[in-house]
Amino acid sequence: MAPVMRHRDSRARAAEAYTMHLDGASWQDIADALGFRGRSGAQTAVNRHLAETTPDPNHIARRKWIDGKRRLRARLCRQLTAAETANDSQAVAQLSAAIDRVDDQLAKAEGHYAPTNVNVAVDAAPSMATAEWLRQVREASAAAAVSGGNPAALASAAEVIDAEVVQ
Repeated sequence: MAPVMRHRDSRARAAEAYTMHLDGASWQDIADALGFRGRSGAQTAVNRHLAETTPDPNHIARRKWIDGKRRLRARLCRQLTAAETANDSQAVAQLSAAIDRVDDQLAKAEGHYAPTNVNVAVDAAPSMATAEWLRQVREASAAAAVSGGNPAALASAAEVIDAEVVQ
């Protein structure tokens, strides 16, 4: 069967169907509103839209969840603006807390809470590391004395060692 609309219009309709789906509309409501022949046509269009716009097919469910949270955040922000205009402080506080929770969920989903792996390898014995540090401080102190700096501050710092041993 020949296509009934341009490819650009079909993509725009699929994107609109996706946003309606994120907003919680049923497939039948989407099909009726956008002129699909049936529920399965709306579902197929949304799935095709996701496949075209999501680089990794394994991340489609994650993308749908993130996009839904972003739309929820946008709705909450609009409600917050209306509550601020109406001087409703209780609603402002509740909506601000809800926006904060959504932001936290989005940050976790986007990997901002992922732990960073820090590997520290100590090659030298502590006494050797301390001796090397003292040598570097004394060299810096001597260089500061030659250039007219304050060598007394560096020399006194060389005698104080503040450290913590973690096992």
